[in-house]
Order: sequence, then C-alpha cells, then structure tokens
Amino acid sequence: MSSPAWTFIPDVLDEHLDGLAFLWGERREALRSPQHTIQSFFQLEERIQAHLHGVLAAGDPALPRVAARLSSEDALDVFAAAFALLHRAEPSITDGVVDILGQAAGPRLEGLTMALSHAPLDGGIESLQPLVRSADAPIAIASAMVLWRHGALTFDPARLHGWLRHDDAGVRAAAWTLVSWLQPPLDPSLFAAGVQDAEPTVRSAALNAALWCAQPGLLTACQRMTSDPDATDPDAAWILAVLGDPRHLDTFAAMAANEAMGPQRFRIIGAYGHPALVQPILETLAHPDPETAAAAGVAFEKITGFNVESDAVADAAPPRGSADDEFEAEFVAQVNLPDPARAHTLWQHVAPSLVAGTRFCRGADMNRPLDAATFDSFDMESRRETWLRSRYLGGWSGTPLDLEFHPQRPA
Repeated sequence: MSSPAWTFIPDVLDEHLDGLAFLWGERREALRSPQHTIQSFFQLEERIQAHLHGVLAAGDPALPRVAARLSSEDALDVFAAAFALLHRAEPSITDGVVDILGQAAGPRLEGLTMALSHAPLDGGIESLQPLVRSADAPIAIASAMVLWRHGALTFDPARLHGWLRHDDAGVRAAAWTLVSWLQPPLDPSLFAAGVQDAEPTVRSAALNAALWCAQPGLLTACQRMTSDPDATDPDAAWILAVLGDPRHLDTFAAMAANEAMGPQRFRIIGAYGHPALVQPILETLAHPDPETAAAAGVAFEKITGFNVESDAVADAAPPRGSADDEFEAEFVAQVNLPDPARAHTLWQHVAPSLVAGTRFCRGADMNRPLDAATFDSFDMESRRETWLRSRYLGGWSGTPLDLEFHPQRPA
C-alpha cells in the first residue's frame, strides 16, 4: 500500500517565507548595526536557516505558492522566494530564476540579485555570463554582482567605465558598488567625478569605493566635503572619522556643536573615537530632542564601553509626511533616553585612563594591538570600521564579500 502524498499547510509556508523575508532585511541592517554583536548576528543567521529549511520541507507541492512571490514588487518577498527555490539546487529552477532576472527591474531586480548572490547557483553561471556582456545596464550590473560573489566574473573593464558615466544615477551608484567589490585600477578622474556627483546615492557609493580601493586623496576629498558646516556630506564625514587622526579633532569638535546635522553627527563622532569629544557628548545627554540625546548616549558607549541607557523612553520624531496620518502616529518609534548623571560619574572614573589616547572603541585603545576577545566583543558597526581602517592602511586585503557573505563564519 503506497503512502499518501505529503501535503503542506499554506499558512505555515507563508509564515516561513515572511520570516525569511523579514530576517533578511534585519540581516542587511545588522551588518552595519551598533546594536548587533557577531554573536547575535550568528543567531540571526541561524534563524534565517531555520525558516529556509521550513520552506524546503514543504517539498514539490509548495513550488507554485513559493514561485508566485517572484512577481511581488517587494524586494524582500522576491528574495525569500528565489532564495528558497535556488536552494533546491535543481538546474531547471535555477535557469528559471535567471531568466526572470533577465527581464526584471526595480525591487524585483534587487530581490533576485540578493538571492542569486547568496544561494547556490549550480548551472546558472553559464546563463548569467551573456547578460553581463549584452543586457541593459541595470541587469548587466546585477548579473556581474552575482557572478563576482560566486567568483566567476570575467568581463571587459571598458563596460564598467561606461556604467560609471551612465545617464541613470541608479546605474552609476550600482557601478560604484561594483568598483568597491572588484577594486580595479581606475583613472583618478573617475573617482573625482564620482565623489562630486550631484546625486547623493552616487556620491555615497563612490566614496565607499574610494575607501575600499584605498584611493589616494580620499582624506583630502572628505576634508573638503566636511569643511562647510552648512553643507557637510555625512558619508564623507563618517569616512573621515573612520580614517582620520588627531589632526582632524577640530573638525569633529565643530561637528558635535552643529545642531543642523541632527542626531547623525554622534554616530560620526563615535566612529572618530577621540576622548576629547566625550565632554560635548556629556553635555548633549539631556538634550530636549530624544533622538539627539539617545544618539549621544550611543556615542558615549561607543567610545567608553559603558552603556548609560536608562529605563526612560520617549517618542522619536514621526516620519516625514506622517504628521497628519493618525494610523502612522500610533506606530511612532520610541527611544531609550540616557542617564546623564550615571554617564558623568562613569566618565570621572575612567577619564584618567582614556584622556591620554586619541582613538577608543568601547574602551579599547585602537592605537594598540587588539586581541581576539576584545574584537569579538565589538558591535558589527565597530567591527566593520576596524576592518575598513585596516584595509585603507594596508593591514588587511579583504573585500566586501568577506564582511557580507551568507552564512558568516567566525573570524
């Protein structure tokens, strides 16, 4: 007597697909998050794998329901479906996903690119090569990114130069991201044009590429882009903070007082890590804007290693455009406010051991060798900043792949 066909519960399958989409979005944020350590990141990866196995366990009967999500206009939904389908490691399914990539645009293209980059490809590499050579720029770049992640990219560098000069800002930004991965030799004039691009997304990608390529003149460019308090480029300021030295202290002291930059300035000050900036941080912990006060608290912890978060919470500013939306107003994010008195007490205790240094991260002197245990205690943002500084100074020869592949491996 034959066994009855195994069936799946649609709602459970949908829960696994939704979980896979949501957690992958969390993962993307966690890669650069001050709230995640490498240990919590590994736990996130394990949850992603658990949802993936849940989808795969549904077997063949679930294929149509999973594949239906490939037509979604939400990048993470498309990712979840394609990621699960590709893990079946069946050439016909892989070829089908690549075929869809060849016609995709917008969020669908983004989701398919993520899935193909992080899932098994099997025979899909051969199908992607022609897309790099002849497809329209967005699809060609996406295909190049996928092939690079699988160590199979070969193409004419002249095509990359054309993408960097493309009329579409989205193409230019994606091309600069590819430059940060490939780190090819480029004429300095291309970098100069990129970091002066009128589009912020292009400037950001070009600055990131210049950092990964250890481009000479990057620090000078970043100094120029942060010299005007009313027009400071936040990406340039962050790179200057990560790579800068004590000569830039006045720049960041002025930034700490620049209310026009908003709370984000404290992320930058925290990345710089100079103990002389703890005093303006302390003075901001009681700021009337909750987000600014909370950001100052995070910067205090980033430099000293002490969490001064209190039990008090306050509403963050509502998203722009939602002031008249009562439904949106019900879901305004809350932030934990810092405890200024505790921070002042802690600083009085640790200041004598920090004030002689010039860069600290969570209480560790970054001008001294780091032991593995200390580095593993760093949050993901701090780990990334440490790797990037080492990359720029020639101490590490890695690429973005080393920091972003799935699943991550312990260092």
